[in-house]
Amino acid sequence: ASIYPNPSNGNFTLSSVQAGNVVITDVSGKVIYSGQVVKGKNNISVNATAGVYFMLYQAEGKRQSMKFIIK
Repeated sequence: ASIYPNPSNGNFTLSSVQAGNVVITDVSGKVIYSGQVVKGKNNISVNATAGVYFMLYQAEGKRQSMKFIIK
């Protein structure tokens, strides 16, 4: 999976190879977004303050963590 643009203004696209789910947390571990994603492009909008965030993408028993920035 990949996320772009990075940094973004809170609106970004997640390109995933499989359907699965996504959890976005801030640096303290607080969940700010959680939802399902489909295979292909997913538009995700996060209403959050500027900073560094982490996205955990899970699909078919695999996990991938990505760091992204909201400016």
